[in-house]
Amino acid sequence: MESFVYLLFIILSSAYCQEGQGLVYYVTATGTDCPLVHQQYCQSLNDYANQSHWSTVSNNVTFLFLPGEHSFKGKFKIKGVSYVTLRGIESQFESRAMINCEEVKINSVSILFIESLKIANLTMLIIENTTEITVSKISSQTLSISVSSSVTILQSEFIANSPLTMVHLTHISDTIFIQDVVVVSSRIGTCFYSFISPYDNFTFTLKDSIIICWDHSGIYISSSVIKESSKSFLEFSNVTLGSNDAIAQISVHFTGNIMLTDVKIFNASGVTLSSEANPIFLERVYFTNSATGLLIRAYLGHVYFTDVSLMNTGGLHIGYCDLCYFKHLKVSNGTNGIIVNSAKTSVTLINCTITNNSNTGFRIKGQAEIIFAEHPSRIFDNASPDNGGGLWISQGITISFIARVSFARNVAKGVGGAIYVDNDPLSNNKDRDCTLKYKHKITSYFWDNYGELGGNDIYGGFYWDCCYKPFGTNCKKVTSSDHLFRKQLLLEYVVVLVLGN
Repeated sequence: MESFVYLLFIILSSAYCQEGQGLVYYVTATGTDCPLVHQQYCQSLNDYANQSHWSTVSNNVTFLFLPGEHSFKGKFKIKGVSYVTLRGIESQFESRAMINCEEVKINSVSILFIESLKIANLTMLIIENTTEITVSKISSQTLSISVSSSVTILQSEFIANSPLTMVHLTHISDTIFIQDVVVVSSRIGTCFYSFISPYDNFTFTLKDSIIICWDHSGIYISSSVIKESSKSFLEFSNVTLGSNDAIAQISVHFTGNIMLTDVKIFNASGVTLSSEANPIFLERVYFTNSATGLLIRAYLGHVYFTDVSLMNTGGLHIGYCDLCYFKHLKVSNGTNGIIVNSAKTSVTLINCTITNNSNTGFRIKGQAEIIFAEHPSRIFDNASPDNGGGLWISQGITISFIARVSFARNVAKGVGGAIYVDNDPLSNNKDRDCTLKYKHKITSYFWDNYGELGGNDIYGGFYWDCCYKPFGTNCKKVTSSDHLFRKQLLLEYVVVLVLGN
């Protein structure tokens, strides 16, 4: 049956050649397996290495590689042909056709299709100045593509044991689509490198794939500036990224939107996601074992996390946050928890857990509102070598409790076991906002927190003679004699101590 199918393929391919829909060349590994018809179009790879030796010139060329190893000492080059196909003829009983030469180089082609081929370990696969590229069912150590409009890579594997850049994509302008791809590096070298020169509406999609890097190697993706960047997207979906030794870096710098969904990241030295003008979205992302943690640089300041977990990392670091939204975020067992260096408008937390971090659970600076909303959150078992075991906030930060928050067993070597407010004694106190704001009948829970130098639960902040704006009402001045404000704090079972316990 297998022989019949193979013979039928040869006959149909010969018919295709005869109908004038492009020229088909057969590439033989043995010299004895050529089809019975059109023998002049069946030669070894060495015979096709020089384009001038092709028996017929055509702008539409297909090379069909018969099963076996196609090897010679030299380079196989194709240049200036409009449509090129390199396809291995797959056989159930024989191994995939393998190209074993110094280099396969394709240049200045309009449309290129490569399918069902194995490229030998020492063979370089290089594609340059080719408009549309599709690579499918390829096994190779390296792939280098430069200057292209569209690149599609499907069902392929790139496994290297030498210090090389394995997948190298540069100056791609319209689309990169990668699916069902495995990249594994076992030596020093860059695993995956892509520099994009995008037009408007550019998309970069990586899905259903695995990239594992080795010592000091990594994944690097960057782009030049896109004018209409809001219409450009970089999307990872159902992807595993990692390292064998926790030293590799993962770095993504993209002007457009960045979206990660169903992504697992492990043993990476650090991960950086940077967007110059658009939001960053993470959903169902699991990140573990990283020395420096996850760094978010969203210059627009819009960050959205849903069902994201960081465990045993250097923490979540956000450079600038205008509108940050965290739902079902868990940050645990890290050298840091969450650090926001500059916040402007609001940081919303819904059903979040911050626990067992050794250098403060949540640290935030700026002029913004922390909103605990919808479902209860938990901040517990965090520690600080200084102030603020659970939560450290600068003077311009206020906290709104729309949903319950539990602060438990947080410890500070300084002051403020659960919460520390870094007051500026020289600031102008006129019309300052009250540090804590509560919705009626919402109880925040403080239990067994400890500040070694004072303020087991809360140290610092403004609670009297400040502007209290509970949930949309106009700011009204309250004083220490305001009975209603005092009563509300008591009803919420919150202990507020400005100078410590």
